[in-house]
Amino acid sequence: MSGIVQGVDQTVEEMGGRSAKGRGSGRGRKEHDPDEERREAKEYALLLLSYRMRSEAETRERLSRRGYAPDLIAATVLDLSRVGLLDDREFSRGWIRNRLATNPAGRRVIRLELGRKGIDAAIIDEALREIENEYDERALAMRVARKKIGQYGGLDRGIVRRRLVALLARRGFEYGVIEEVVRELLEPEQGG
Repeated sequence: MSGIVQGVDQTVEEMGGRSAKGRGSGRGRKEHDPDEERREAKEYALLLLSYRMRSEAETRERLSRRGYAPDLIAATVLDLSRVGLLDDREFSRGWIRNRLATNPAGRRVIRLELGRKGIDAAIIDEALREIENEYDERALAMRVARKKIGQYGGLDRGIVRRRLVALLARRGFEYGVIEEVVRELLEPEQGG
């Protein structure tokens, strides 16, 4: 049965119509009311935002996957931006704070991840500057390393060092910070 539906979907799409896998309440309608489509697109975007904050690019992508036209997507994103429900700056600040609280990472990884979410590099840099006083990369790297080092009990110091360096590098911490943290954790305390 699903083969038939796929065949019908393909034919309908080729003719410029909607497929059965399109927007939920739009199925089977012959006439497309632009106001109704706009309302549906906005409702879907609001549903997405009810789960978590999203970037404008993420919202555009989800609306596009749902089959909405590019002009309708642009209008929906603009409407939501005007009322403050879509704000890449606020999204970036909140996302960074959440990332640092739940799964700390260095600036490099944060930039990469936000870039993947469609955030402009200038907005990412601005958000990182704004939380500068909350963001101590060394302390975060130390927290990650201390949490992990307990799992390396009994291993050779060289292996532990390599694993810690690799872990912190994958998390995007700067090399100088990694070296400081690993040295502090693995070198016996000086003095007496």
